[in-house]
Amino acid sequence: MKPKVDIIVDEGMETARHHWIESAESYILAVLDLLGKRDWEVSVLLCGDARIRALNARYRGIDAATDVLSFPQQGGAVGGAADGAAGAEGGAWPERGARRHAGDIVISLETLECGCTGAACAEEARRLLVHGILHLAGCDHEGPLCTEGPQTEPMLRRQEDILRTLMNTDLGRAL
Repeated sequence: MKPKVDIIVDEGMETARHHWIESAESYILAVLDLLGKRDWEVSVLLCGDARIRALNARYRGIDAATDVLSFPQQGGAVGGAADGAAGAEGGAWPERGARRHAGDIVISLETLECGCTGAACAEEARRLLVHGILHLAGCDHEGPLCTEGPQTEPMLRRQEDILRTLMNTDLGRAL
C-alpha cells in the first residue's frame, strides 16, 4: 500500500514565492518510505500566523505563532473510529491492508518566511516537514530519545540524518 498525502493551503494564503509546495507531496512520500511508513495517510495544512497561533493556544496553551505543529492520531483506519479533529484520541489500529491516518501537520508560511528567502525557505520547509512527520511517528524533541523505528536516537539528530539522506537524491534537491 502506498502512503497518502493531502496538502491544503488556507484560503487567501500567498503561495507564489513557495515553489517547494509543488514537490512537497513527493518529498513527504520519500520521507515516509525512508521511515517504513507505507500505510500512512498524512494531512498538511499550510496557513498563516493567525491560524497557527489559534491552534497553538487551543492545543498547547501557548498564545503565539510557531513554525510547525503536529497532531498525531492515536490509531484507527481512515474512515474508522479515529476520524475527527486534529489531536483527537483514536480507536483501534487499522486492519492489515488499511491505511492509517497518522495525523496532521500545520505549517505557518508567514513564520517560515520570517527566517528565510528563496532556496533557504525550501530547505527550511523540508526541515519542518520532516520534523512534523517525526512527531507523528511518536518522537519528542523535549524528551531525550526518539524510539520510533529500529534505532534509538535523539529526534533532532534523526531529523538531520533524514534531511542529509534525501538531499543526496534528485527529490531532495528539487524541493
